[in-house]
Amino acid sequence: RIYLPLAAKPVDKLSDDEKIDLALWYQQLGTATEGAAGRKPLVRAKVLYESFLVSHVQEDISRATAKAALLKVHQAIEALSAAENRASRPPSLHSQRIYARARAAWRDGQPHLAINLLEQANRLSPNRPEILRLMGNIYINDVRNPVQGTQYLKEAVAIDPADLDSIFLLGRHEFLHLHNWNNVIVVMAYASKLDGKNADPAIPMLITHYLGRALQNEGYDAAAIEQFRTFLESGGPITRSTRYFQEVALFSRTIPLAWQQIGDLYSRLGDAPEALKAYRQAAEFDEVGDPSLVARTVYVRLLQGQKDEALSDVINLVRRTSADERSLKLLEYLGESGASAQRVAGELKKLYEQAGRPASLALALAKLLGD
Repeated sequence: RIYLPLAAKPVDKLSDDEKIDLALWYQQLGTATEGAAGRKPLVRAKVLYESFLVSHVQEDISRATAKAALLKVHQAIEALSAAENRASRPPSLHSQRIYARARAAWRDGQPHLAINLLEQANRLSPNRPEILRLMGNIYINDVRNPVQGTQYLKEAVAIDPADLDSIFLLGRHEFLHLHNWNNVIVVMAYASKLDGKNADPAIPMLITHYLGRALQNEGYDAAAIEQFRTFLESGGPITRSTRYFQEVALFSRTIPLAWQQIGDLYSRLGDAPEALKAYRQAAEFDEVGDPSLVARTVYVRLLQGQKDEALSDVINLVRRTSADERSLKLLEYLGESGASAQRVAGELKKLYEQAGRPASLALALAKLLGD
């Protein structure tokens, strides 16, 4: 049965059978949904069961079943209310002390002790997002139990849908371990709209990186460019302490790669001028002269008819790499792409003389001139 068309109809337009079917569906949906998010479908199920009991007055098996189901729905709603009340109350002083000991143990490199203490704190003060979040973090990153870790993080988010730290950890886990790019996009896009004022200061920057990579992997090139640019613009120094320091440091060292990825995306979109700008930005951070970056630059230069500039880039690469195989192949590519063989040979001869007539360049010249 398709429930969505029924759900769109007013209750008084439903038949008794439709009310029961739809109420059961909402009840199952509500009980399967963790935390406060399950309240809405349960309330909808309650309304449908009550409407059925008003219209179906005959004391038969259908009415008895509906009464029993309505009682279970009431109990589920009451349990949710009790859990929400417990979560709204401040944790006991004893659980706060245990939580503080757990954080200290975690920072001292004792994750298993931290987990034991957090479980004690969770029993004393259930449904505290900070306790659930830390347990999730430790289970995923330290104990290597992602199933248990994500369960705790989901519980934390169900209690506090604005818990940016937990939402980020869920999206990061999807990216690093599950490689489910669509899920990463959904989670990180939601996270990017939350207020990060009280979250780890590195998270907003890391969100743009993971979101950009996921969008790129799914082929959303224009959206990926926007995220990569945001990542580069937010790449300033982190002034507050962060537990993601190593991750931030790693990504900061990949700024040339980020510009190269932007260039690749523009290239895929057929925007050679913007691709060239991005590659030139990458080259400013590239101290070693990555041959693959030069190859990309040459490709988009040729697309724009900049043959002299492309030749200059390749000659500089040949000089830096002492005429290694990759640089010489780029020379061949220039010739195949319509660059003047005489011009290429002339520049190569100059380099040959300047470099002291090395054998590698002599062979390259001979091949180029067909000797």
